[in-house]
Amino acid sequence: MSSLQDELRGVYPLVGGLVGLGSLFVYFASNSTSAKARRANAQLPPGPKQNLILGNALNFPKDRWYEAFTSWSKEYGDIVYVNLAGVHMVVLNSLEAIQEIVDKRMSIHSERPYTTMTNDLMAQGYTMLLSRTGPDFTEQRKVFQKFLGKQVITDYDELIHGHAKTLIRDNDGFVGDPYDPLMRTVGSILTTIAYGEKINKEYGETLIEINTETTNLVAWVFTKVWMVDVISALRYVPSWMPGATFKRIADRGASLANKIRYWAYGMVEAAVVEGTADESIVSKQLNETGISNANLRDAVAVMYGAGVDTTAVAITNFLYAMVLHPEWQEKAQKEMETVLGPGHLPTPEDISRLEIFNAVWKESFRWNPPVPLGIPHVSNSEDTWNGYYIPNGTIIHCNIGFARLNIVNTAKRS
Repeated sequence: MSSLQDELRGVYPLVGGLVGLGSLFVYFASNSTSAKARRANAQLPPGPKQNLILGNALNFPKDRWYEAFTSWSKEYGDIVYVNLAGVHMVVLNSLEAIQEIVDKRMSIHSERPYTTMTNDLMAQGYTMLLSRTGPDFTEQRKVFQKFLGKQVITDYDELIHGHAKTLIRDNDGFVGDPYDPLMRTVGSILTTIAYGEKINKEYGETLIEINTETTNLVAWVFTKVWMVDVISALRYVPSWMPGATFKRIADRGASLANKIRYWAYGMVEAAVVEGTADESIVSKQLNETGISNANLRDAVAVMYGAGVDTTAVAITNFLYAMVLHPEWQEKAQKEMETVLGPGHLPTPEDISRLEIFNAVWKESFRWNPPVPLGIPHVSNSEDTWNGYYIPNGTIIHCNIGFARLNIVNTAKRS
């Protein structure tokens, strides 16, 4: 049973009335969308069969969206339309569709989705990954450009190399899932860059635990259809009310978000005042002109929160690829010994000299992308592509994993 059905069970008559009114709204909105498509001399893209009132809200996948979207692509093609109780969604399943719609028409399809559950109730709206373009977004982007841009990223080479040596030494002979030790290493590096070595030594493990729980919770929430996103008035339902499980989940998410945003940042801020802070992005930029302290705080939280998991997953996927294809592991190892010398651990400066390693590393991204659906986009106006109508406000998912895999399969067939 979907989360939408779960939430409808046991709620009070008042909520039932809201659902009834919302259903009427969805019904008329759906007819209006079809009429707009006809006026544009286009049609809505194909997709799974819809319920008359709730669209695909009841047959939308409860989890593992990537697998469901890939299955749909085989039946409906490069572009698939889904109606989630009035919320328009399009899934792009080919490189051509992704490039034509998202890349070349960036001015139309570059916004990010805004949901009551995630952005408001879970307090995740601060992150650049979910926020709309504006002054805050621009300032936070400046933080990334200033401290993680191409001109300065090499400043962290020594730090990264030191942690890499520690990782290899501590895990010599390791057997099992490499994700956890990689997560700790990447988390330690990013904590030091963002908040300083003192914070990393004393609170690094706790920050990683908070980040891991947050990442897992937000990822899980994203794979559900929440009634509060259809009828925003449900946000005012008390957490103790039967059927209001979503409020308790959201409260936990908001608590975690506040810890990520304020806890480590607040400690560095206090250390700067006391004159005891060590070097970090926060200590160097705090109270400087051009970027507000609030946007500095949130940009660093995003850098840490989003960077740790995706980086650890990318390296884990690479290691899995090496285990599954030992012949390429042997080639990469032989190249390192030839170019660098036996027993020499590559430094960041050496990477550009290792052609085979670079090729295998990039191929691991295509083979198993860390985020196979990417970050969803939202249309800020209506559009058409290949005779298909894309309504204003449509959430667009790029099925990167399937599209990239399909490129290779198509090449093999030809």
